[in-house]
Amino acid sequence: MIHMRGVTLFFGEQAVFDDVNQLFARGQRIGFVGRNGSGKTTLFNSIVGLQDLDSGSISIEKGKTIAYMPQETTLQSQRSVIDEALHTHEQYWLLKNEYDACMIINDSHTAADISTPANITLYDRIGVLVEQLSYYSFDTMYAEAHEILTGLGFTYDMLQVPVDTLSCGWKMRLVLAKLLLKKADFYLFDEPTNHLDIVSKDWFYSFLTRAPFGFLLVSHERFLLDSVCESIFELSVGKARLWKGNYTTYEANKKHEEAMRLQAWTDQQKVIKQKEQTIERFRASANKARMAQSMIKSLDKIERVTIDRKASSMAVPLPEIQQSGRVVLTVKNVAKAYGDKKLFTQASLELMRGEKVAIVAANGVGKSTLLHIVAEKIAQDVGSVALGHAVNISFFEQDQSIALDSKKTILAEVESVCRTSQMLARVRSMLGAFLFSGDDVYKKIAVLSGGEKNRVAMVKVLLGNGNFLILDEPTNHLDIDSKDILLTSLKAYKGTILFVSHDRAFLDGLATKVFELTPQGLFGYTGNYTDYLHYREHAASLEKAAHSPQEQEMVEKPVEKTSGSKNNRNKGPANLERTISKLEKRLADLYASYEDSENVANNLESLNAQVIKIKAELDGVYAEWEAIAK
Repeated sequence: MIHMRGVTLFFGEQAVFDDVNQLFARGQRIGFVGRNGSGKTTLFNSIVGLQDLDSGSISIEKGKTIAYMPQETTLQSQRSVIDEALHTHEQYWLLKNEYDACMIINDSHTAADISTPANITLYDRIGVLVEQLSYYSFDTMYAEAHEILTGLGFTYDMLQVPVDTLSCGWKMRLVLAKLLLKKADFYLFDEPTNHLDIVSKDWFYSFLTRAPFGFLLVSHERFLLDSVCESIFELSVGKARLWKGNYTTYEANKKHEEAMRLQAWTDQQKVIKQKEQTIERFRASANKARMAQSMIKSLDKIERVTIDRKASSMAVPLPEIQQSGRVVLTVKNVAKAYGDKKLFTQASLELMRGEKVAIVAANGVGKSTLLHIVAEKIAQDVGSVALGHAVNISFFEQDQSIALDSKKTILAEVESVCRTSQMLARVRSMLGAFLFSGDDVYKKIAVLSGGEKNRVAMVKVLLGNGNFLILDEPTNHLDIDSKDILLTSLKAYKGTILFVSHDRAFLDGLATKVFELTPQGLFGYTGNYTDYLHYREHAASLEKAAHSPQEQEMVEKPVEKTSGSKNNRNKGPANLERTISKLEKRLADLYASYEDSENVANNLESLNAQVIKIKAELDGVYAEWEAIAK
């Protein structure tokens, strides 16, 4: 499919590709890894012809198509979102526009013109266009575009808005949708999930597992590289290698090889040192000077074992924190709106000491807003937020331009939060654990990358002496190594954490409880993100069963019993309204049960099933009431 032969490229004296030879087959699902700046994006540009090579060649199998999604691109269009997606099928629209133009000409002819020889060509062309258009199904194209766009988070209303009114992030989602609609044979994805929330990411992961095409994918998402990739292509210091297995397998195999290489290097260094000591002794003896020279030549001929001296993660020296009360946070019936846009109402939760709780929802529901309300940075419209005894908050902002002083050095910025000499003594070791060593600490904040700024901000948060961390997307811009360091740190943290993240592996590794934020409030699930998805899938299957024809009688019977009558339809709207009131009260009581963490832990499946059942009953009674009211 894609064949690289002797691919070589240097930027100055730095080798980007050094005689790379590799074949990517059509159906291969490959993760593409390498340090920042190693040349991953440059290789993509070389494959699609945007970057010239010093030598070598890259060829693509004849008749096969390649689709490339860069990290950032510009999309300008006055069409609606759905129309722009549909115009991915360029050939269809070329044929359709030509057909429409031909029909306008045809309609303008008089009856006398129709039989003239001049119109034979026009009629023939219309016939050809009709035949060619018959190979396309507009309904199918629309359905595919709608499925992909909604999977990537577009609501029905958003499908109708002009593309030019979208934010950069939503435009990138549209770019991804158009790319997937191309149905190429092989895809080059450069950080395709950068602008997706956790809900859209889950859809994208599922889509890739079912997709018939192959791909080469750059990502800092461990879960994505593990769940959809069958091999890993590594680019390091100009050299390339394809490893079998997903990212976790690659990581284990590479660590094993590095350990063996380190052992070989250590053994060789011992031999070299012994020979050097012998040479020094022989040099001091006149009759052994010639032997010393011979040993020097022999030493020079040894092929030296090299090792990669990359910075490795250290144990994070977390400071001691003051213990808070048993109840850390109580949120009751909180609501927030901006103008006419209501984000959420009746949001309630209780956090206990030591819990690590994730808030999940699609973009736009108000996750960051809720965190800012809890941190008392903005005010709620209604409801109450109460912190427990001796609770001290440390807040991690999603936007580091708010949290960091761009004029300070890394060291000065971190030291600014240290209140004691003990804290100051930890600064260097904490920075080292987060991959800032040596003179790195004297870099100005202004010159740091997004990931480096996040790491500095996290060091500040951990040194801030807080026993309650509120983290708004702490994994943004971080590579996999940095995420692993952060996860290790937060798992060892003895306090309480409330956080938002769109990284699946991070959510699974840290969360002990998940709260889903909806416009109607917060709903809690014990366990990590994967557990939460299992609960949701189980609830969806129960709801589907409840609405099946076989189950319809079972759904309706409890409604009749609750109303105290054998037939609600004969009792009129008053009885139906009383039934609705009772069912709504039962539903409210069930929702209140979610706030009891012990009750939820022991009866979560039962609670979810009861909620689904009552909702189904309510839907039935509402339908009866509406039928009578008409």
